[in-house]
Amino acid sequence: MSCMAYPTLMLIKAGGFWWIVLQRIYQFFVLMNIFARAGAAMVSAAVLLQCDATAKEAWDKQSYWYGFYAGSTMAVCQLFESGLLSKSDAKDYLVGLYEVDDDIPKISSASALNYIKSDKTFKRCPLP
Repeated sequence: MSCMAYPTLMLIKAGGFWWIVLQRIYQFFVLMNIFARAGAAMVSAAVLLQCDATAKEAWDKQSYWYGFYAGSTMAVCQLFESGLLSKSDAKDYLVGLYEVDDDIPKISSASALNYIKSDKTFKRCPLP
């Protein structure tokens, strides 16, 4: 068997640098194949497994707005405590956030604000 007929055998016999390069190229293509399949699986799962996120009862509407108020307030307080938002901007946003709206259950905003005040995680946050 001649090494000229099988170029891969020449690399094996030569060893060293070119063999390592060949292994790395092979590993790269194997990983790309795995990532391509995983990505396709995630995209197809996201398309096929859609969930219904509409409020169907008054309780669901209240829970949605509670989550909205709690999440928005915590995000603003975290930005303020990290130094990415000034105190006046944080205060203005939170005051505007908690303005009364007839379409939103008042208990949602009140209970979210009470929870954040009792949590003590954001001690310096300018809560309304």
